[in-house]
Amino acid sequence: MKKVIAILLTMFLLTMPVLAVIDLVNEDIQITVSKAAVAPIIDGKLDADSYAKIPATMADYNAYGGDDEYDDWMKANLPEAYISYDANNFYVLLIGNGSKYFYCDHDEDSEGDIWNQSCIQISVATADASGGDRLEIGLALNSSTKVPISHIWAQSPDGREEYEIVIGTNAAILLDGGKLAYEVSIPWKTFLPKDPKAGDKFGFNFIYGYSDDGNRFGVEYSYGCCNGKNADLFAKVTITDTVLQAAPTEAPTEAPAVTDAPAAPTEPPNEVAPPPPPKPIAPKVGDIGAIMLIVTMAASGITLFRRKK
Repeated sequence: MKKVIAILLTMFLLTMPVLAVIDLVNEDIQITVSKAAVAPIIDGKLDADSYAKIPATMADYNAYGGDDEYDDWMKANLPEAYISYDANNFYVLLIGNGSKYFYCDHDEDSEGDIWNQSCIQISVATADASGGDRLEIGLALNSSTKVPISHIWAQSPDGREEYEIVIGTNAAILLDGGKLAYEVSIPWKTFLPKDPKAGDKFGFNFIYGYSDDGNRFGVEYSYGCCNGKNADLFAKVTITDTVLQAAPTEAPTEAPAVTDAPAAPTEPPNEVAPPPPPKPIAPKVGDIGAIMLIVTMAASGITLFRRKK
């Protein structure tokens, strides 16, 4: 009997699948998130007063998929990750290089398979979640039609409401100048049993994926998604009461000071002065005789008039 049991045990061990041994080089990532001074506009653009960048190097990321030929390129083109929050939402903006290994031929009929090409995957969970207890969402952009695609692989069992992706409202994808950006707002109520406060923690992980004509590779921030769905391996985010500094606004330009106007001239400018009175014309010598004759005649007339009367 013991021999039979030993044979059966040996056969069982030989038929078991080989389990991958994961080297958890960053299994305990601890980061913080600050409050947005102004809620970001979900458009795929970086609002300086709405996000803080997660400091990360290749040591903080995990390469996955593909083969070694892409490693140097990935190290030189690490995605930038920005996060923030407000009373209602957790915000995530991921910006990477979309000029070379950007390929996605999926559409709405195959949205659940966007994970195997260029896309992002974001997972959030409670701080004590384990296994598959998480909210996991994905965004992709069809590289030919430029039509955005989204998918939800798992709803959180700890959420009070299910999450729904609405492109243009709570999710956006922007390809601009060789940069491929993905942005989402995730309501607290979709993965937490109550709204958090400063000091509370939650789990967070993301994947930024690339594709070379369908060959999938990329980087993962923490473990817990690609190598098995395990929320316990997510990075832990602590909520702070720090408010991000709002971008300064330009001060209004002051109008130049008005100085006292110069006194008005006594005479209007350019006014033509009245001409001087004409000078009396001096009689010529030849005219004296005529004048005397007229005077004499006038005197004679007056005298005659008096005599007749």
